Amino acid sequence: MAFIEKSECSNKGAVFFFRTDAALLKLSNPTPQTLPMKAFTQDIENLQIGCGMTAVEIPVIITYKEIPDKKTKTNGELVALEFVPKSFVLEK
Repeated sequence: MAFIEKSECSNKGAVFFFRTDAALLKLSNPTPQTLPMKAFTQDIENLQIGCGMTAVEIPVIITYKEIPDKKTKTNGELVALEFVPKSFVLEK
């Protein structure tokens, strides 16, 4: 489970920065307009997902391919986002 810290866009797609309990993740996505997203909370009702995002305190389950890229300094490719209620607990 993570929280979005910010996002940046370029001609190569978007980079999303996430904060987890264990680390900060920098994940890329070449086509953010087609990124699969689900919402299990109404907290994101007015949230705009895309370029230039700032910190969002709504928990999100991130799915990504762990493919580190030394050139872009990313941890992998973002595959999907699932926003969950603040009371959600992810069981290990």
